[in-house]
Amino acid sequence: EASDNPQSKGAARQKLDQAKAEADKDKDEKKQSDAATAMQNESETERAQATEQWLRQIPDDPAGLLRRKFEYQYKQMYGDRPNEGNPW
Repeated sequence: EASDNPQSKGAARQKLDQAKAEADKDKDEKKQSDAATAMQNESETERAQATEQWLRQIPDDPAGLLRRKFEYQYKQMYGDRPNEGNPW
């Protein structure tokens, strides 16, 4: 039989070793990829937490925002001219 041939056993063994080496290489690449993804996720989480913390420092004052909006619109319509006395 051909399987009793020492050369074919050596070739089969070599192919098996090569397949195992490729599988190990794929595992290592996957581990590296998973580690990089985990680091990226941590970085994104830290960035999101920092942004959230920064946004909490901004005072929440809707009345003040409306007041400034109306002042801005008033200045656009009437300009910065001083009050010229009573119109009546």
